Amino acid sequence: MKVCMDGTIQTQASVVALGMFDGVHAGHQVLLRRARKLADMYGVPLVVQTFAQHPLCQIAPERCPPQLTTYTERLACLEKTGVDILYAPIFTAEMRDMPPEDFIGHLVRRWHPRAVVVGFNYTFGRGGEGTPALLHMVGHALGFETSIVPEIRIDGISVSSTHIRRLLAQGNSAAARAYLGRAYTRDAEAVAMPVAGQWQLRWAKDDKQAVGPGTYRCRVQSGENAYPAFVSIAENGTSRLGVAGQVSLTNSVTVAFLASCNPSAPA
Repeated sequence: MKVCMDGTIQTQASVVALGMFDGVHAGHQVLLRRARKLADMYGVPLVVQTFAQHPLCQIAPERCPPQLTTYTERLACLEKTGVDILYAPIFTAEMRDMPPEDFIGHLVRRWHPRAVVVGFNYTFGRGGEGTPALLHMVGHALGFETSIVPEIRIDGISVSSTHIRRLLAQGNSAAARAYLGRAYTRDAEAVAMPVAGQWQLRWAKDDKQAVGPGTYRCRVQSGENAYPAFVSIAENGTSRLGVAGQVSLTNSVTVAFLASCNPSAPA
């Protein structure tokens, strides 16, 4: 996958998927599979156009939500879905104030799309004035197809980054896993404690969503090895990791939250 953050890459033809793709959750995966299928049908590369950071980080930092993936994790998830080119510029004031018609113009001149794929609630351009309906209307005039992915639901609830963040904050890691399409992970520093098999965790200082207090069944990745583990998170954020057997962990680990052991949260 080629990664571009400036104007150095263009295509003569493509299929473009638009969105923030925070978490690359189950709903995003449906959209990306549709875009990949269209790209294969047309015989053109699949381009994902997004932003390196959530636009709210620039527009209203105090309202910018915690993320479900780091930038590096998001790249890895997108590459696994078959994306050929990722265009992820830094969101700027110029982009914020761009009329939606100008946004589409830049899109067409750069990627020459045969099709553009968006979610039903995607907005773009100044004040979010651009909608899938506008994209469909303009695309019809400019010669590209607009494919609009409808709302994706699991157990009657819309799949969204907001809902997944809420589930994680509540400690419902199994439900978050279903909506995310994989286990939620966080990086941490593991510090050995006097009790064998016990480590204190110091979570990475990133902008990812914290998991709520409770005890969780997890998988811990340490170097090339992965081990079943339990993680306990206290109300004050203090976190401990327990691994059975004679295990030596590296200092840096990745914890994947599989299910909750909390009585109030479904496992």
